[in-house]
Amino acid sequence: MSEVRHPEKPPLDQPEEPLDSWKEIAVYLDRGVRTVQRWEKEEGLPAHRHLHDKQGSIYAYRSEIDAWLANRSIALGNNMPGWFRLFSEHRKTVAGLAGAVTLFLLVGLVAWMDIGSSSNPEGLNFQQRDWVLIADFENRTGEAVFDGVLEYALEREISNSQFVNVVPRERIEDTLQLMKKPLDTRIDRTLGREICLRDGGIKALLTGRVEKLDSTYLLSVQVVDPSQGQVVATASEEAVGQEQVLSAFRSLSNWSRETLGEALVLIQQSNEKLEKVSTPSLRALQLFTKAEALISQGRDDVAEELLKRAVAIDPEFASAHIFLAHAIRNQRVPRTLKPAEDRVDEYMKHAEQAFQLAGTTSDRERYFIHGSYSAMKGEPEKAIHAFETLLSLYPDHFWAVNNLANQFNSVGQEQRALAYDLRRADLRPSSFRYTTQASYQLLLHGDLARAKTYWGRALDLMTPEEFEQNPTPAIRLLWLPAFEALLHADPETALRESNRLLERLRSSEQRGYFNYEPTGAFYLTLGKIGLAREWLEESDNGGSRRHYFLAAIAYVEEDHEAMTEHLKRLLKAWESQEDTEGPVRARNVVLLLVRGGLLLEAEELFSSWSRPVRGEAMERRRDILGGVLALSRGNRIEGMRMLENALSSIGPWDRAAAPYFMGSELLAKAWREQGNSGKAVQVLKTALEEKSRLLLEQSLLTVPIWLRLQAQLAQLYSEMGRAEDALKIEDELRKRLAYADPDHPILRQLDRTEELALLQPTN
Repeated sequence: MSEVRHPEKPPLDQPEEPLDSWKEIAVYLDRGVRTVQRWEKEEGLPAHRHLHDKQGSIYAYRSEIDAWLANRSIALGNNMPGWFRLFSEHRKTVAGLAGAVTLFLLVGLVAWMDIGSSSNPEGLNFQQRDWVLIADFENRTGEAVFDGVLEYALEREISNSQFVNVVPRERIEDTLQLMKKPLDTRIDRTLGREICLRDGGIKALLTGRVEKLDSTYLLSVQVVDPSQGQVVATASEEAVGQEQVLSAFRSLSNWSRETLGEALVLIQQSNEKLEKVSTPSLRALQLFTKAEALISQGRDDVAEELLKRAVAIDPEFASAHIFLAHAIRNQRVPRTLKPAEDRVDEYMKHAEQAFQLAGTTSDRERYFIHGSYSAMKGEPEKAIHAFETLLSLYPDHFWAVNNLANQFNSVGQEQRALAYDLRRADLRPSSFRYTTQASYQLLLHGDLARAKTYWGRALDLMTPEEFEQNPTPAIRLLWLPAFEALLHADPETALRESNRLLERLRSSEQRGYFNYEPTGAFYLTLGKIGLAREWLEESDNGGSRRHYFLAAIAYVEEDHEAMTEHLKRLLKAWESQEDTEGPVRARNVVLLLVRGGLLLEAEELFSSWSRPVRGEAMERRRDILGGVLALSRGNRIEGMRMLENALSSIGPWDRAAAPYFMGSELLAKAWREQGNSGKAVQVLKTALEEKSRLLLEQSLLTVPIWLRLQAQLAQLYSEMGRAEDALKIEDELRKRLAYADPDHPILRQLDRTEELALLQPTN
């Protein structure tokens, strides 16, 4: 392997007559002007410019070009005939040829001596855990099997470094979206540099190419400084036959890591731990590379087929097996939002195969496989341990961060989950989705100041395309000022902010997107039921989702006849498979069916939603619905027991959901009917604690039920003679519902309570 370093200009005491134009340089190299200009741009041919503003003022020194050619010839063996022609034309004597050969050997010797020393190029300033982007390789072999594989192979090798962070494809795609370019756009050196500059956090760019001479493949890599656009170092490696190509990348990876500043001893240590990375099959790796990109784009069905072909080629391809398990598992069943029951065995088979093969992979692959396998088995603690170990070794592993956020949420450790939500956004600084989610999660945790930092960044990232692809987080983002006012029980400001936003949206290209659930939920929070219905009826949502919206409105309005009618239409849409708008929350539909008296339909949907149950959090959610159903069937003792256990053990995340509030309402009612008002008060008070999270959840049912629980608690206090406590809650409700419809059910109840109080005799 050799390395090119640009020679310095000859000392002043040894003047050399320069070549003073592109034409003279082209004649000297026996090439056309365009070819020479391309070499200067892409391969670092040493041309200089005079220090004035005139275009084309180029000069070059023959000695520099000779040295550059000597190094280039090693990487480009198919140019050797040109080598000898150049030297025979410009050096007509044997001595000239001998001098050229001597120069060839000296430059090669210097390059060889440089290998093995840490050589972070001056000016690059690459530090530990800085980011490097690997551009697409230029394939000059004409063999399609190399397309998309070589840069991935180099990425997989370098990603095993504990010094260098490799920019993942998903982060590149975030920037491509901002540039309004297709996600599969080829990343050449020019575009790679622009991505680095736009991202702002990428310190180095690696580019490469592969060429072929007979059966020998010539692989080369360049390190580019994105800030200057200059090549700062080049290396090459030979591979005899396709079967040697992937192994050649170990040397190129080592050189790249060392060039960026990693100590040689660390490189050697990581190499000793590597037994087998990915697969020896170029074709299997090519299929895997394409599939991994498709999974990140949500195209799991296509990725599944590619991964099946990859494991057929190489049955011991561990990473392909675990990604195949993910691709199958990610394909949800519309009505349940869960993996297909009849495919659980299928994806677990591949997960288990990957787990068995994990010992033949690198640490980076092995811990990801272990974490994924444990998560799929419903063992969150083991999954967390594996992913945390993975991140301790490789902090740039985005999917480990993402999965840890999910796993901590699943076990109710929301504060720890928040840390990974923020880390996920920081790893993908150009991701609108994750930046918005970070802002939203900070709000849910009551950290308004930090939330606004991510909120501002997300606003900068929001484009019409992002709005179209991610309407729900976009709407959450735009509603933030209004919901901030809701947190402070300031309905006047909240309504003013909402009207300002909607007026702005009416005149924009996003007119259709603010008809979604959050808009209706916001108006229900203010008690404006009629306006919520107006928005949801005008919504473009069709099928079951629209019926769900209107059933929820009818429930809040206490119009049980209308609610039942819309629920029947919802079920009919499911049965006829005419539901084109996708699934709704099955849990909430079960609750509405119960409250509408459709118990048989509720039981059937509950059975289809609740199996298979994986994880403690999912069991608690199921138990709440089970308790609701038991009480509705008249099984009071069983229902109360199930609800008490489930409500007391459920995580904070699910306390802001409709099942939690409706379960609390029914349990308090049951205690009240048994004459135990104290128990009923405790259930209601506990349920009403989740205020900040609840008001930001933007769900049609949660806030209306929460408000109703407050009214019930006030009524219970009044019955118990605690008039002051009751009045405090009533004042809070009237403040929040200051702009509500006059006939709002809660306002009607408050008016009746006030009338009864006035009729009570006084001492």
